[in-house]
Amino acid sequence: MNNFEDLPVVREFDSIRKYFLEYDHLALNAPTGSGKSVGLPILCLKNNLVKGTILVVQPRRIAARMIAKRVADIIESQVGEEVGYHVRFENKTTNSTKLIYLTDGMLLKKIQADPSLSGIGVIFFDEFHERSLEVDCGLALVRKKCTSSANPIKTIVMSATLDLEKVQSYMPNCGCLSIRSRIFPVETEYKQRNLKEPVWEQVVRELRRVISVNDGNILIFMDGVFEIRRTIQSILRNPFFNSFEISPLMGEMSLDDQNGAIMPSDRRKIVVSTNIAETSLTIHGIKIVIDTGTAKKMHFDQSRGINVLLSQPICKSSAEQRQGRAGRTAPGYCLRLWTESENDRKSDFERPEISRLDLTGIYLQILSTGENPDNLTWFDEPPKESMERARSILLKIGAVLPSGGISPKGMELAKIPLHPKSANILFEANKLECLSSLALILALLEDRTPIKRENLLDFADEQNPESEVHALIKAFLRAFELGFRKESCQEIGIHGLRFKEGLANAQKLCQLIGGKFAVSGLSGESLSNLSDILCQFYGNNLSRLKSLGTLTYVTRHGQKVHLPKKSLIRSSKWVLPLAFLERSVSGRIETCMEWALPLRPEAVERIWGHAIKEIEEVSLNLQSRKVVRKKQKKLDTITFDLKESFDITKEERSRAYADAVIAGDLSLKFWDKSVDAYLARVNFLATSFPHFGIDSLDDPQRQKIILNICSRSDNWKGIKNQEVLSTIVESFEPEHRIMIDRLTPEKLDLQNGKRPYVLKYEGKRVLLKALLQDLYEVKKHPTIVDGQLRVTLEVLAPNGRPVQVTDNICEFWQNSYTGIKNELKGRYPKHRWQ
Repeated sequence: MNNFEDLPVVREFDSIRKYFLEYDHLALNAPTGSGKSVGLPILCLKNNLVKGTILVVQPRRIAARMIAKRVADIIESQVGEEVGYHVRFENKTTNSTKLIYLTDGMLLKKIQADPSLSGIGVIFFDEFHERSLEVDCGLALVRKKCTSSANPIKTIVMSATLDLEKVQSYMPNCGCLSIRSRIFPVETEYKQRNLKEPVWEQVVRELRRVISVNDGNILIFMDGVFEIRRTIQSILRNPFFNSFEISPLMGEMSLDDQNGAIMPSDRRKIVVSTNIAETSLTIHGIKIVIDTGTAKKMHFDQSRGINVLLSQPICKSSAEQRQGRAGRTAPGYCLRLWTESENDRKSDFERPEISRLDLTGIYLQILSTGENPDNLTWFDEPPKESMERARSILLKIGAVLPSGGISPKGMELAKIPLHPKSANILFEANKLECLSSLALILALLEDRTPIKRENLLDFADEQNPESEVHALIKAFLRAFELGFRKESCQEIGIHGLRFKEGLANAQKLCQLIGGKFAVSGLSGESLSNLSDILCQFYGNNLSRLKSLGTLTYVTRHGQKVHLPKKSLIRSSKWVLPLAFLERSVSGRIETCMEWALPLRPEAVERIWGHAIKEIEEVSLNLQSRKVVRKKQKKLDTITFDLKESFDITKEERSRAYADAVIAGDLSLKFWDKSVDAYLARVNFLATSFPHFGIDSLDDPQRQKIILNICSRSDNWKGIKNQEVLSTIVESFEPEHRIMIDRLTPEKLDLQNGKRPYVLKYEGKRVLLKALLQDLYEVKKHPTIVDGQLRVTLEVLAPNGRPVQVTDNICEFWQNSYTGIKNELKGRYPKHRWQ
């Protein structure tokens, strides 16, 4: 049995069996390499502990396939007989299969088809720490069944990193068990990342060091496809590694290529992987792990409605899972490219998907089982705003009723393994006879990309040379002509197997809605209808060119988005991307278009004409300083088809210049300090002594004066040089001008032999600044407004700094002066003191 008896779960099975029989449910914490994914299901099967089928839920398709094959080999069976697997679009089971490895999404499909889960004896939730949306949803639905049924299904929730107490408090009558033994120990070393150096260069340098003192195969964790490719390129350039077999491992690869990375090799192997290798998989002969400590995680930005894919540090549980890859078949070594103190600061678990992804699909799946998402008890409560957004989207496409229940259309959409909005398009495409082309596009874009963006140019469509969508279909047709043969397809830069898988998935999508896939439906009128239906259902993504130099577009909602550098689209003003993805590009965070379709202006007018508004306005061109009439069209925040003319009236021209001055975009040359000082005097008098009947120059009055000035010339040069102060003064009646000058003078003579002093009008006070020695002759406090207001005196030392503020000069001489004089006289002995 391939050393089956040596697995820790086999050695600990008596304890596990005791808990299994004593409790309704079990939370099991078992380290990587303990055999929980393989051994426990086999032991339950062979010891007849379960009446009914055993389901083992896996978060990844590759794990479900690989583990099912390994279990079949151990029990000397064929996949699809006693042991099988069920993943999206692939079902290797029969009615007699007793042990099924399935993805979390397929568990939901089973519950949807049979909410009572009749015939199911036990469900293993493996690698529960990954906390996918579907796992949380599946567990919540199973829990609801267990609490409302007389014959509950037993569940076993397990992981190498599991919060046992939380699971125990969540599942009723749940036992907790930890298996601490590991098959082999793993030595762990920490080393700080050099952030000034590309990570792949540091990895390759460390790789050479660690393989010199450790034997076995090597697994390197990088955070994305780009980093994996750069790492492999750096390894291949170094002759030291010529004897090694170098393999990437990532979700974008075909199943055959993934198998090749995992299977044994005659040479020592280096596998460079994303976090796909973090759990469940046993890669043959791995004894060394180099962990960069990062992973690209998908998030959904609720406010912008876009997916965000950015690199971020992994949590402790992920680091432990990665470390465990090195100790599955022999003693191992793990190099972590971060410090121990950084490790201590890491969170224990990853933030679950239910708190960071779009919940629309899950919401519909739950409704299709007869349950209401609001009535489920969740392991972690989903955000209310995410649930509301999901409900709103489903209501908009008719998948739910206003009462909250699922509609007949919603039941049909729930059967299709796509986002409900994408599934909805398929039904409409069937009516427009473009089902085949749309099903193929959705199938290809939902899975691993079968063609690199840089190769799209070779398949540009003659009728739509800039359309990435049409180029993808052309590439498929070429792969179809070649029979999807691997070597033939590789020669022209496409992935034949992925196209073949896309074809199979497209056929199944068509079957699910009662249609039939036809290769003949990928040309002619069908493709024209495809563009129309994509516009209809992806209309919110419509974007218009903002800058050709930077390939920047703006969406209908005002968001800046970018075309990838190697996009086919280069000159189209209108583009319809099928998705947006925020990612890091050359160290910058950008929102990029995914699979874009160029649109001609007439198509935009035809499809969105009802929402396009024509706007006419007169505005000032700040560069030319000329006023123009603009006529343009507007679709939400996008403005286009701008036409300018100088056919404007004198009033319109004056208003445009005045608005620019008021906004601060232009300034009048002679609107200076004297103008501001006069306005301050007028407003002081108007607010502090309203009985004189002087009106304040508030904003409307100022705007009226500015408009008057701007009406005196038909160009900015003439307007700019207009007198301002005289215009403001002349806006008052003659008697009011005399009153302003008399009551609120600009300057005040203190009769001390000096020049009159400038008065500063501040709010409700008027300030006069004077040197102390200049005030010796002043015995009576100065006033204005016919003696009704005392001027505030700011007394200055010889250095010009204030030493006293007073509104009673007589009291100053009697009380404060002596002390101030004594303090200043020592510092300024040459000045006159009396």
